[in-house]
Parts: sequence; structure tokens; C-alpha cells
Amino acid sequence: MAYIEAAKTLLAHNRTDAYPYIRDIAVETGPLLFLCGHATELAFKSALHARGVQPQKLLKFKGFDFSNVRRAKKKFRRHNLLFLFRAASIHSLSSTERAALNETIGDHQYFREVNETHLEPPKRPVLANYREQLEILNTRFDTPYRARYFKDSFDTTPDPELILLVAEFFVKTIDVRRIEENTSQTTPAETK
Repeated sequence: MAYIEAAKTLLAHNRTDAYPYIRDIAVETGPLLFLCGHATELAFKSALHARGVQPQKLLKFKGFDFSNVRRAKKKFRRHNLLFLFRAASIHSLSSTERAALNETIGDHQYFREVNETHLEPPKRPVLANYREQLEILNTRFDTPYRARYFKDSFDTTPDPELILLVAEFFVKTIDVRRIEENTSQTTPAETK
């Protein structure tokens, strides 16, 4: 949760009410992108770990080649955010939680909505929009790790607000489950 909070703080300090709404693009493409990537990776891995995937397995996470499920991938995929999102969504979210995630994405009031004038209401993001943003982040976060090691190039940056919203959703879902498990394990004698 520390990466999420650090990224949200940096995001808030890097926004301004005047167009183009970003104080420093270097912050957006450097430290903020780095924090978003790590926050997302850790949220997905936490969700997988909460569902019983052992930490040792997450360190050697290769996943599977979807064209041939029997053959494991040669390349490690422990930093591939798209793969981790797919795995965490399938293995750790119930259908109710997936619907709640989609609702969370659609109901959130984004910074641009508050500060921009629209002739008509902006189209609400959905899970497919998140996947697009995650794909953009993944090109910077996964191999060749451009979010970690600077490389002079022109790149599109993802919407950090949407990225952090979903990472926070995964962490909160894990916390809610832990609370529910702890209260269901409490016996009536302990509550007196």
C-alpha cells in the first residue's frame, strides 16, 4: 500500500488546475510511472498470494505460453503486468468483485472531469480502458524496464489515476476478505 500512497501523493502534487494540468512531465514519465508499475505489480502479486500462491513461486513466475499450455514460457514473466492482471483477476476475484471493479472504474470522478469543460458528459471508462492503460504501462515497466533505466525516446504514458485506482481496489479487496475471515473465525465466547 506504501507504493500506492506514494504514487497518489506524487500524482496530486504534479497536477494543476490550468491546462495542460501536469506540472512536470518528467515526474509523470519517471518516478510516477515507476511507482505506478511497482504498486500495480505488488497489488496483483498480493492478490495471488492471498489466494494461496507461494512467494517462492511468484519469484520464479513464468506463466504459460497460451498457444501451447503444456510448454512453460522460457522467459520469466514476474514483471509482466498484463499477465499478472489476468492471473490475479481469474484466481483472486469473484464475479461479484469483478463487477464491483468495473463499477469502481466507471463511478470514480477523475481529475480531468473536474478541471476540464465538456460539451457533453465524458464517456465513462470501463475495464477494457484499464487494460489499454495497463498495456501502455507494461511497455515501460516490463522488459526492457524503461521505467527503471532511462532511455531517451518518445513514449505514451498511461493514465496513472486509473492505474492506481485498480491497484488500490485489489489491495482493499484483500483487506476486506481478511476482516471477513477474522470475524467469521471469532467465536461467540470471544465477543463477550
